[in-house]
Amino acid sequence: MNIFFVRHGQTKCNELGLGQNDYEPLSAIGLKQAEMIARRAKALPIDIIHASPMKRASQTAETIKAAVNKEIIYSELLIEHRLPSVMIGEALESSLAAQIRKECNLYQDDISWHYSDEENFLEYKARARQALEYLSALPQKNILVVSHGNFIKMLVLTMALGDLIKPAALYAFANKFRLRNTGLTYCKKTATGWSIEAFNDHQHLG
Repeated sequence: MNIFFVRHGQTKCNELGLGQNDYEPLSAIGLKQAEMIARRAKALPIDIIHASPMKRASQTAETIKAAVNKEIIYSELLIEHRLPSVMIGEALESSLAAQIRKECNLYQDDISWHYSDEENFLEYKARARQALEYLSALPQKNILVVSHGNFIKMLVLTMALGDLIKPAALYAFANKFRLRNTGLTYCKKTATGWSIEAFNDHQHLG
């Protein structure tokens, strides 16, 4: 099985480093990026597209669909990590964001604890595992998945570490391994498990 993960195109909030809601659309730059990855996708052996229903991902997926003429199936399993609602429109590197991360880390092993209405770490980890199981069970062998930067990184780390993932490892990985908008990550599954063949390939952006 071959899975081609694509991060959605850029949004205004991406450009400004702000937390986003579900309905944040692609910016003018993001729309151009979506066209670029769509042209590249024509050269990939795609059987079907699976995508997050969040606006920025669905716009990217629909642009790719128009180029490759393949069906899209939307799944809530592929959405971005849900942050507390107070973070919508807030700078992701603000003192508030740092305080929220600190509190969440204190309770990382408590499935019942929430700062407010976010998806806590154990829920997030479980969803990543469920998403990989869902994708692995698909009958198609060549799948393009349009999702989000943080969640694609979580999926890749889940392939590598499984249930051993801790927040510190995830944050370190996320901070060191950047994933550009419409960056392409290619993963392969065989009888021996997952392998990451390419990460954040963005040659289509020039």
